[in-house]
Amino acid sequence: MVRKTKEEALETRRRILDAAIAVFDKRSWKDVTLEDVANAAGVTRGAVYWHFAGKECLFDAVCKATPLPAELIDAGVEAWCGDDPLGHFRQACLALLAEAAALDGAADVFSAPSNREELLDPAGSLLLRHRTSVERSRQSLQRVLQAAIDKGQLPATLDTELGARLLHGIVAGLLGDWLLNPGSFDLAAEGERALDAALVMLKAPSLRLEPI
Repeated sequence: MVRKTKEEALETRRRILDAAIAVFDKRSWKDVTLEDVANAAGVTRGAVYWHFAGKECLFDAVCKATPLPAELIDAGVEAWCGDDPLGHFRQACLALLAEAAALDGAADVFSAPSNREELLDPAGSLLLRHRTSVERSRQSLQRVLQAAIDKGQLPATLDTELGARLLHGIVAGLLGDWLLNPGSFDLAAEGERALDAALVMLKAPSLRLEPI
């Protein structure tokens, strides 16, 4: 009986999150009430409060249910620093783009007006989370590039910080553009072309460190 109760609670929470995504997709999060979400989920407002302390808590849970582009990049970095860092990085990124394109509900979260407003709010939790994840993913990409240098795949004088910004800008930019306007282009196919171009650019003289 206890197990059934826990399973039912998890199912109710999932229904509330799914309903919240749909509601936030159509209206500004500031205009949405917990009663709106409860009605969409087919539960009482008390049930929403049972799982989420308030609207901000619910909105934060909705955002966390779908990783930001930078978080997707950072997730597998440790596995990329092996014998073939660039090869592992390329394959992982292609898989990441394909997975992102198939994420159920991802487009709703990132295209929602509520999220765009929150991103513009200097005190917004989503903006703070985005800033933190971007910095962490850039640092992770620097480790990948340094591993590639150590394996002789990239020039020893590569500016890894600039190179990481280049890779992050391309991959995160593609993810962000697609999530804001899903279906506007083939994320996997165009992502592969852009990624291959970026890997070639890493060997360009313009990305080398200035001579001391």
